[in-house]
Parts: sequence; C-alpha cells; structure tokens
Amino acid sequence: MSYRYQRIHTQIWHDEKFKKLSNDGKTLFLYFLTSPHSNLIGYYMLPWLYIESDLGWNEKRVTKPFTELLRKGLIKYDDQTCVLFIVNHFHYNTLDNPNQKKSAVNLIGQIPKSPLISDLKTVIEPLLNGYGIGWVTVVEPLANIETEAETEAVTEAVIEAVTEEEKVKYGEFGNVLLVKKSYEKLISIFGEKGANERIENLSTGIASKGYKYKDHYATILSWERKNNKGGILGNGKPKDEYEIVGGKNG
Repeated sequence: MSYRYQRIHTQIWHDEKFKKLSNDGKTLFLYFLTSPHSNLIGYYMLPWLYIESDLGWNEKRVTKPFTELLRKGLIKYDDQTCVLFIVNHFHYNTLDNPNQKKSAVNLIGQIPKSPLISDLKTVIEPLLNGYGIGWVTVVEPLANIETEAETEAVTEAVIEAVTEEEKVKYGEFGNVLLVKKSYEKLISIFGEKGANERIENLSTGIASKGYKYKDHYATILSWERKNNKGGILGNGKPKDEYEIVGGKNG
C-alpha cells in the first residue's frame, strides 16, 4: 500500500484566518488538506457526498463551515464540476523537484475542466517556470479551457432549444416543459422531492399569473438563486456568486 504525505505547518495554529474559524471550520479545512481525495497541487475533484461520508457529518453540518471557508477565502469551489481549490496550498507544499513538477502536470490533465483553472494558474505557473515549463505547455493537452467551456455552454443551450414535442410536460397543469436531461439535473441538484416542488411552483405561476419563460429549466435555477441569495442552493451546497463558480443553465 502506498501513502501520500501533505505538509501542514505547525504555524497554522497561529494563522489569523485559521484561529478565527469555528471548530467545525478548522476540522473541515484540515480535512481538505489531508483528504484521501487530495493531491500535491491542492486542486482536486471532491463531490459533496464524499465530504459527508468521510467526516460522518450530515448535509447541514457540512454546509455552515464550508460556507465559512469560502467566505474567508481559504478555498474556492466549482459546484458544476465539484472541483476544490485550496488557495494557499503551495505556501507550504511547493514543487520541490522535477518529478513533482511532472506529476503536477499530469494531475492537471486528469481533473475536470473548470474555470478555477485560472486561479491555479496564478499560483502554479511561477513554480513550473522555475523548471523551464511554461503554462502553455501544461494546458496544451487540455486545449483551450475557456473556449471549451463556452462550447459546452452553447452545446447545452442547443439541447434545450429543441421543439416542444421533444420536451416532457411537468407540473399539475402540464405547462412546465423540460427535456429529460434538464429534469435529471434538477433532481441531482435539489433531490426528487425538491425538484418537483420547484416545478410545481413554476407550473402554478404560469397557470395563475400567465408567466411566460423561454427556458423553464433556467427559470427554476434563476428563481432559486434570487430566493436564496447568499444562502443555500437546493441540496445544501453553499451558494455565493462571488466564491463558487457555476451558473451554467444548459
């Protein structure tokens, strides 16, 4: 069995941001640093349910310290790809040798494409340049991540722009139209009960107030963001438009 080691400097207990965290905030941050899913670049995929399972915490208990770490600027999280970025990871876990550099490059290619790659670039590029490896070389296998992200958004928009015959009618009044993929996404975000409750709210609004929307899936997400500004998005994941990357409505 092989083991990985992460450095946690003893000075962390004197760090002002860390000292001001709640006890659960400290535990969660130490978990992120030492998680079995972590890696040597502090940028890795961590689905929400993994956190609950590893710590034995329920959704509610995870939510509060997770939001705390986001607002303190200790982590960033992309809820579309479940990619976590530990902001100051390289302060104590630098790339010490060419082998670690090669491993870092390989890891970047294995992680789902996320806009957080720009945050990683800021901190890791100087370290890679020290070994004569430019960022262009690193991301070349990934192609142009910004372009691909835009392409993906356009592709999902095209999927939504199908004829009404290809959409399924939902809601008590049969007036909420969604393709199967969008309905499944709502369930993945809010759970089956939560998804259906939001569909019913939209269905009632359309029927009673004559609401007209071009994209019912995007409308449900938009309502959720407005109703829970700065709070929780559906399944208990913290939502902060300034700290969590997301917002694709395809």
